[in-house]
Amino acid sequence: MMRWRCSRESDTARAASAGDWPEGLRAHAAACPVCRDVALVAGALRRDRRYLPADPPPAAAGRIWWMARIRARRAAAERALRPITVMELAALAAMAPVAAGALASVPPAAAAWLAELRFVPAVTAVGGQAAVSAVTVAASAAGLAIVLLALARLLTRADG
Repeated sequence: MMRWRCSRESDTARAASAGDWPEGLRAHAAACPVCRDVALVAGALRRDRRYLPADPPPAAAGRIWWMARIRARRAAAERALRPITVMELAALAAMAPVAAGALASVPPAAAAWLAELRFVPAVTAVGGQAAVSAVTVAASAAGLAIVLLALARLLTRADG
């Protein structure tokens, strides 16, 4: 990209900022594309300057310190929750086979009831077992507890 410079660019910026144009400089700024842009920007800044307060009040040191402490606490809490989040996701991933096993071990009476409701038609084909094993029940209960805890955790994050 070719950069254009003008020897009178700084003079144009100074004149447009002050609003005091020396003789001949205004005609040069109208003809020179670089100086025209400089005059446009400097003039706009000069006009906007009157709307700004003369001396903006400095921020209170106590507020700055307080905000920095809040940011540091939030960052520390995020770092501390990362392993928990990873374990929650791992628990949800481990729950999928447990849920599949629980559906596969549905007793025939429940499978027939579900088939009548046309809620889960595939259960009738899988639910031919006579009873639910204690291991499947325990695994399903543990998986359900993990899912409920993960959902509660996600809901509390959304609130806070």
